[in-house]
Amino acid sequence: MEDTRNLREKCRFLLMVNYQGYEMPRFDKARIHILEKWSNNPHDYDGLASLVAPAIDAFVDIGVIPDDSPRYIRSYTMTHRKVPKRAEAGVEIIVMRA
Repeated sequence: MEDTRNLREKCRFLLMVNYQGYEMPRFDKARIHILEKWSNNPHDYDGLASLVAPAIDAFVDIGVIPDDSPRYIRSYTMTHRKVPKRAEAGVEIIVMRA
């Protein structure tokens, strides 16, 4: 639980730093797309969803989306893309207006 809280706080901090000096986007209805870039083995989809859940909560915390319920999230998709080097691996979370 503490790890989840720490990840949520780190995600919230990164979002605020990345938008420093810019207006934070706000969406009444949104679509979320998760892209995992992997070099060795991809996560299975339920593991990937668990991994990004604290980050989605951070979007709610700072007001990008009102809540992460189906009332506000119109679609939630996940894909994987193999990358040649481990240094290129990571997860992108894309939040778009629905």
